[in-house]
Amino acid sequence: MQGRASDKSKGTRDGPNKAWAALPSRLNKPLPHALPHSTTHPHQLARRVSRGREPERERKKQRRSGKMITGTDFYHVMTAVVPLYVAMILAYGSVKWWGIFTPDQCSGINRFVALFAVPLLSFHFISTNNPYTMNLRFIAADTLQKLMMLAMLTAWSHLSRRGSLEGALDRDAEAGDEKAMTADPNNAMGAGPTAMPPTSVMTRLILIMVWRKLIRNPNTYSSLIGLIWSLVCFRWNFTMPAIVLGSISILSDAGLGMAMFSLGLFMALQPRIIACGNKVATYAMAVRFLAGPAVMTAASFAVGLRGTLLHVAIVQAALPQGIVPFVFAKEYSVHPDILSTAVIFGMLIALPITLVYYILLGL
Repeated sequence: MQGRASDKSKGTRDGPNKAWAALPSRLNKPLPHALPHSTTHPHQLARRVSRGREPERERKKQRRSGKMITGTDFYHVMTAVVPLYVAMILAYGSVKWWGIFTPDQCSGINRFVALFAVPLLSFHFISTNNPYTMNLRFIAADTLQKLMMLAMLTAWSHLSRRGSLEGALDRDAEAGDEKAMTADPNNAMGAGPTAMPPTSVMTRLILIMVWRKLIRNPNTYSSLIGLIWSLVCFRWNFTMPAIVLGSISILSDAGLGMAMFSLGLFMALQPRIIACGNKVATYAMAVRFLAGPAVMTAASFAVGLRGTLLHVAIVQAALPQGIVPFVFAKEYSVHPDILSTAVIFGMLIALPITLVYYILLGL
């Protein structure tokens, strides 16, 4: 009797497990959250299965809440942006309010930045970047974007009178170019005006002039040397001698600040803050923040860039104009007014625009 009672109580205690194991084989399959034929109670299994079937929208909500931009993130952005404007405002005030620098001195400061500070800054960034960890598809998308923009500008210059070389020469003549306004001895003697050279000749002369300026630019050689050094040192684990690194960093650390200082000097020498005019500034902002990301999207799809890298490429294309192009635009007198406006107001409106892209792309 006692043995039967113990067997009976044992059967009662193990009854649910035996009943669970006795289910048909098609129902007795291993569940994703439990081992098969375990001693887990059926109610515990049901709770685990229900947790595994959490609604998709709840998981998406959790992912979004974990990637919200916090006040700390905003503070980090301000920490990087505000010092740039401090350097620019100090330079602006030193010319506009305090009269510390003359225009000739401002040109000398910009020349120092273009020939020393920026080349060393470029070498520092390129030489410390590991080229073997770069995403080649991302680089291909960025290169293709620039080639597509170059092709569109070339087509515009051929199809539009305003963008053609003849149109540019006509506008220079109408604006009263300094050379055109200079008295010519031949004209004083009764000689007629000389004919303009053909477009092909003018284009060839411009390309030759650009090539000569390029090979004389120290930034070209510093970039190439920095790339070669990074390929060598990251391949064989070399380290730059401390004395060489210190000699470079003593000027490269001042490159970004001096570039912004040069921008402030240029802005103070202009009759108005928006030197290129409101219309041209609007076109420049639209091209930078709308056309740039659109072309980058097409280039990324063309090279097969997908997922998070695609989103990062689009946001990167919406970033404001860098300060280094302005330095060389001022050095070579190639539309520095447009570049200065793009840098100044680009950084002001870049933060909200970049945040919009950030939210829309779900980064």
